Amino acid sequence: MKIDISKLPHRDELTILYELFGRLGHDVRLVGGAVRDLLLNKIPKDIDLVTTMLPDQMMTITKNGITVIPTGHSHGTITFVINSIPFEITTLRIDTNCDGRHADVEFTTEWEADAARRDLTYNAMMVDFNGQLYDWYGGREDLLNHRTKFVGDAEQRIREDYLRILRYYRFLGRMDEWRPKDDYADHVDEIIRLTSDGLNDISGERIWSEMSRILTGNHVDMIWTEMMKNVSCLGLKERKSDIISKSVPVMMASFIDTFDYIEEFRRKWKIDNTTMTDITDIVRFRNIQLNEKSLKEIIIRHGRNTANLLVMYHSRFDLQWIIDTWDVSFPINGNDIMSVGYRQGKEVGIILGRLKDAWIDSNYTLTANEMLSMITKSSD
Repeated sequence: MKIDISKLPHRDELTILYELFGRLGHDVRLVGGAVRDLLLNKIPKDIDLVTTMLPDQMMTITKNGITVIPTGHSHGTITFVINSIPFEITTLRIDTNCDGRHADVEFTTEWEADAARRDLTYNAMMVDFNGQLYDWYGGREDLLNHRTKFVGDAEQRIREDYLRILRYYRFLGRMDEWRPKDDYADHVDEIIRLTSDGLNDISGERIWSEMSRILTGNHVDMIWTEMMKNVSCLGLKERKSDIISKSVPVMMASFIDTFDYIEEFRRKWKIDNTTMTDITDIVRFRNIQLNEKSLKEIIIRHGRNTANLLVMYHSRFDLQWIIDTWDVSFPINGNDIMSVGYRQGKEVGIILGRLKDAWIDSNYTLTANEMLSMITKSSD
């Protein structure tokens, strides 16, 4: 069948690619997210392309105005840049020697063979530039009926790469509606319980990459409940807050009960330091009752980023104006303290802390001179 591809962005640049590859005797097709979006009448965000052309052949293309980059040459992926817009094009391939963590690849010219190696039915669909849909595994029907199914045998797909367990849950969170509870869903739950220990051999970075996207998808509570039941090796616990946010630290903090639990995740998932700091700040200060006074104090003591995270965590968006517009800063610094006779060292920091307390208690009205006079008197 044919589908409407009029919503496809960057049509001019894609047409250049399609015609260029055609003149060289090769076809190019859309695959993955762009196909799903087109079928759901959405504007595609990610455009992934596949072709019968080998990566070495793609690297020889020297047409003026096109930059060719060997992004993932060994795995068949070449990036073409046209009018500053990058397009990843991957040679059709099949997986060999799968060990549950990675696979060797061999290139092929068979479209269906490439589709057969993919994880989920609606990720295996392809569309050419005439709008012709190629759907070997019923992906369109599954997508439109909110069903997430593996290509072929679910257990085999998972044992090829155990990360597909988390990809399965991530794509459940891409659906606008929660999956229908049917025999197939029960079957997959059983297989995941049987195979989930394989995730112990997957790197923490790869697990976190999937988990962070699960956290900001749809149906988080239902997906998390299923993962707690089916994927015991992750050590997941009940949520502490029912907040729904597109902020990864905010969502992660909603599952954290102790600082030890934060450290456990840091070790397991190799979460980056910035995200860990944000999660820790939310957990440390989340029991503060947010109001205008307390939020201003958080801004002064801990910064606008922490204040913004707490506003999101507590859904107190009525206080967002304070973060956006309140422009007050502590009017003195360490040099001011030393200018009245103190030497650089710990004492300066202690005095600054005391003066900041007094400044906050004055509702930010004390001037720099007034505060400096306070320490001058205390040092007489």
